[in-house]
Amino acid sequence: NNFGWILPFSGLRDFFLIKNRSLLFYYFSATGQKHSEEVTSLIDKLKKNIEHQVKQMDYKLMISLMDRHIFIYFQGALNYFNSAVKMLRVLEPKLMILSSESHESFVLVGQAAKKQKIKTALIPHGIYGRGYPEYKKGRFQWIDYGLAFGRLDKDKFLSSGIDKDKIYITGHPYFERFLSIRKERLEKEYKKVILLPPDVHPREGSDKINKEYIFYENMVHLMSLLDIEIIGIKIRDIVHVKARSMKNSIEINGKKLPLIVGETSFPDAIKNADLVIGPSSTAVI
Repeated sequence: NNFGWILPFSGLRDFFLIKNRSLLFYYFSATGQKHSEEVTSLIDKLKKNIEHQVKQMDYKLMISLMDRHIFIYFQGALNYFNSAVKMLRVLEPKLMILSSESHESFVLVGQAAKKQKIKTALIPHGIYGRGYPEYKKGRFQWIDYGLAFGRLDKDKFLSSGIDKDKIYITGHPYFERFLSIRKERLEKEYKKVILLPPDVHPREGSDKINKEYIFYENMVHLMSLLDIEIIGIKIRDIVHVKARSMKNSIEINGKKLPLIVGETSFPDAIKNADLVIGPSSTAVI
């Protein structure tokens, strides 16, 4: 009962929740100084380092690129960090839980917590998880604990450098609250299926589209063997756009399949299905 949730302030609607004293909202801002001696000095040192260390290309060209695309954000990042430090001094939380370590804003807030000697905990980002071991051990460490949703997440935390005694397996923060856990195995005959896009992460867009199409070809073949009717298919990227010109259907392996387009309500799309195949997190929903 004494646990106080501190959440991001995301909109005017949050004002109506102020009466609920278990919630306190915060907002970190990057506003502040436009220039500071601290940032100017750091950039000057980096430029000198580039001048003496970069041999593979014209160092002046690299400095020009860094000025335009990297250095321009240094002051805003410092302002954001200082804003987080000031807010944490006021809030005095005992623990900060973060859902990512691969975005600058999360890293800055995590480092601000470290400066204030506030413990930090990381929960998995999506079904796969990602991040950097340097943030979990060594001189740049700012993550103290890992809150794993299961054994798979625990193994990933271990492999990325978090100590075994600092990893805790918790319940899933969403599904265990809203979906009841079945104690008995459900026996069900599947007749109608919805296919969702797979999680593929190749660098080239064309390669992603190709891998996605191969996935659908394999799934259409498998569903045919199992005698399961495909009543909807969701395609993303360029293939999705091209397919929409086919009157909301696409032909795969000689079968004409109805498309789930962007305007389709997902609950409406799945109400006649008894099976959803796709990325783990989406398929569970």
